[in-house]
Amino acid sequence: MMLQNRIGIFAARKAQRRYADKLGTELQKSGFQCQTLWYKDVSLFRGLGAINSSYPEEEAILEATRNTLKNSPAGLKSCSSYPLKMVLKRLEGRLLFRCYRACLQQQNIQQLVLWNGLKFRQWIMASAARSLGIPCYFIERGPFPGTTTLDPNGINFLNSVPREPEFYQQLAATSALHSKARPLSETTESRPEQLPEHYIFVPLQVNTDTQTVLFSPWVRNMFELLEATSKAADQCTPAPHLVFKAHPSCPQCYKDAFARLCQRPNVHVVTDIPASTLIQHADAVVTINSSIGMESLLMRKKLMVLGQAFYGLPGLVLNCPDQQSLNQAMQNVGQWQFDHDLLEAFLGHVDAEHAVTGVWQQSQPEHLTAMAERLARLMENAA
Repeated sequence: MMLQNRIGIFAARKAQRRYADKLGTELQKSGFQCQTLWYKDVSLFRGLGAINSSYPEEEAILEATRNTLKNSPAGLKSCSSYPLKMVLKRLEGRLLFRCYRACLQQQNIQQLVLWNGLKFRQWIMASAARSLGIPCYFIERGPFPGTTTLDPNGINFLNSVPREPEFYQQLAATSALHSKARPLSETTESRPEQLPEHYIFVPLQVNTDTQTVLFSPWVRNMFELLEATSKAADQCTPAPHLVFKAHPSCPQCYKDAFARLCQRPNVHVVTDIPASTLIQHADAVVTINSSIGMESLLMRKKLMVLGQAFYGLPGLVLNCPDQQSLNQAMQNVGQWQFDHDLLEAFLGHVDAEHAVTGVWQQSQPEHLTAMAERLARLMENAA
């Protein structure tokens, strides 16, 4: 550990910076040397002198640039200034890559911790670190409510959770591991009067979120999600009731689209019912790859997955990579049953190996200790 004990923690927001300082203090108790790398610190830009250098990894900058522009309301509009924005953003990415790479070398960073890894600056910093052979560890909201994740591969679909059902089947057969993850509510909430007796819940995601931009090959936005699910319902006999709810953090307006859909007797739009309540009373849930998918599995609900999700295991969910498979899944979801043993083994493994108790924004002492221990364990396993 002493040969690889200098850790950099890259922060691009004030809340991340405060957490980085606290986590660094906790890690120092175990003999690590920690440096918070604040994205506005002048020390990160001393590499401007290396402007003429060229690295093959810079091709990742182009990908980061494209996805950053798509990952913004302005980029989605495809306005006339898009080509110019692309050129300027790529230039910014190339400059940042050189600066970050030089900074990591100058400060002798041997391990890098950062948030998300799919946002522009974080993507560039991770690319710079990997070009130097520096391992990266990614912080993000955890797979269960009230948890945080720290993963060596990435977040969401990129994380290190095993994807082979056989892994969990063997785990279930050879281990007494059971999920400690309970349903989100131990008390059953009464069904709101406006909900139909039987329905499929379709929660919308944020159009510009990386989950949609990067990991949704055939449903590119929420308008397409509305169209795909309503089209699938039309193919069913009888047509199931669909309950839609927009994401509270999405600035996109769906008023007109909802008004058209609500002309159908089997379509319902809600705004004032919590998602957990809608999951609880649903017969099934449809998602692209939202965290609501994990909440649905926690409640042991049938789940149809349209995008790329780390929980999209055969036997655990109904994967729908195109319109035809969604049509079939919605028609047959009433008779289909998930593998209960597979689900319990999956939840148990994720709970034990990929979730750290506590929310990083609150940075309680017990949580910081658990995060420091997880990082040390990950580094030891990688050594």
